[in-house]
Amino acid sequence: MITDQDITKLKTVFATKEDLADLAIEVGELKDSMDEKFTHLDVKLDRFLGRIDRLDLENAAGAVAQYRHERHINALADHVGLTLLPEE
Repeated sequence: MITDQDITKLKTVFATKEDLADLAIEVGELKDSMDEKFTHLDVKLDRFLGRIDRLDLENAAGAVAQYRHERHINALADHVGLTLLPEE
């Protein structure tokens, strides 16, 4: 037969309904906290990716402008009879 002493010992070993209720509250609070932090992280990541997209666009536009300038310089050099040194 189970004695009161056995029941007391079992309560220290296994979780009671009250322990589980407290744990559920703590887990819920932790989840809310983590959701808030991940939302904040998502916002920062979106901003960072937006900046990378803008830099990619600027680099592409700069490459087009540089190519156009090189063509103009080469055309002017040919027109005036200059030989440009090759790039190393």
